[in-house]
Amino acid sequence: MKYNYKTINIYIDEKNNVIIIPTGISKKMKANMNIDVVYELSYPYDPKTLNEQINIALEKCFSKIPDENEKIGVIEKHRGVKSYSKATEGLKLVLFNWDDGVGYSFLPTERKRGYNFLTKKTIKLGEEYTPEELFGAFNKALESCII
Repeated sequence: MKYNYKTINIYIDEKNNVIIIPTGISKKMKANMNIDVVYELSYPYDPKTLNEQINIALEKCFSKIPDENEKIGVIEKHRGVKSYSKATEGLKLVLFNWDDGVGYSFLPTERKRGYNFLTKKTIKLGEEYTPEELFGAFNKALESCII
């Protein structure tokens, strides 16, 4: 099945290391959920490396069906803790989206009992971008995040 959008979640720690998790569609909840595919990128990284890793993760969107019966989520499992709150403590979250006909964008978040989208601070890249443009937009999105 072809989808007209893709979303990846990018968690960033205080040292700017990233954890990238693609999403898939939950059949039960009919919503995007993290799938059990995790990529890590240690800081420092250059624009080309970040761009490549993001594109690899985007290609994995919808490649698996999220396990809705799993008691522990993907980020919790990856970080070795049992609660989302503990797994994401101190982490910023930026969503990277692709929408058919619109293009790519970064959506920063604010952490308040989970994460709230800061839609007014969305950074749009359009349908094409260079690794340097992606890197600059990513850093701008990071600056907009509130934890």
